[in-house]
Amino acid sequence: MIRQTRGAALILVLMVVGILGLLSLQMGLSAKEHVSRADRLQARTEALLRLQSSEAALVFSLLTEPWVTVDEGASDNPYVAGWNFRGEPFEVDGIRYAIQDVKGLLVVPQASDSTLAFERLLRYLGIESARVRRIVDALKAEQDPGFRPSNISERPVPWQSLDELRGLGGLTDGEFERLQPLLSLYPTAEFNPATAPAPVLATRYDESVVNTLTNLQSRNELDASTFLRVTGLGDDEFTVFYPGPALRLSTERFDPEFRLRRESTLVLRPYENEPVQLWGRRQ
Repeated sequence: MIRQTRGAALILVLMVVGILGLLSLQMGLSAKEHVSRADRLQARTEALLRLQSSEAALVFSLLTEPWVTVDEGASDNPYVAGWNFRGEPFEVDGIRYAIQDVKGLLVVPQASDSTLAFERLLRYLGIESARVRRIVDALKAEQDPGFRPSNISERPVPWQSLDELRGLGGLTDGEFERLQPLLSLYPTAEFNPATAPAPVLATRYDESVVNTLTNLQSRNELDASTFLRVTGLGDDEFTVFYPGPALRLSTERFDPEFRLRRESTLVLRPYENEPVQLWGRRQ
């Protein structure tokens, strides 16, 4: 009897030791996973801080350096040497930057605005006419309650983010990704041909004119005089050839574990009390 009691007690002890061992193993694995997650979170946070610091350094240069220089290579500032205000990327210290003058983009039509330029842009991107009509009708329906079949009496709400266009009227993700860099929500009546991408230029000018203008852009030779010679159109109060004040800044960093990209639309006025205003941001 005593031997049976001792055997049962031994089995119980072994079971308890086994359970404690499993619990210890689970706790060890759990702690290792938590440490790994904390390390990844710390690495991502540090990378985000470096990305924000990189954007701040670029903004400081934009506030303190002339945006247009007569002689190429005249500045020792690497940001000045690389920027072009046409959205073409350049690198400084392993960070990829791009600066796009908002005046060179197409403003998304708001309620009661004409959609002709937006339709031309969609067709330029290869979207067939029937789908263009559906996309534009969906755009109008979102912005103008009177256009809706239900005719609900509501005040139109301005677009808050370009992401609201995703899927609009059957717009695919791929089409949206091509369209998004060409659009802006910043309200401006001025247009800058010198900083406009070719698809945006195509909403205003013929193909041959667009080709000539983009060639002049690539050589930094597109100004009021060359524009007049190519198009026969003189500059007016709505056509300008200087960037700003609204700029879309893209900052991109490639880390071993992840890719970080920060896109900010800023209004920069260096000589005012509030020199930097944030209009929008995607990260």
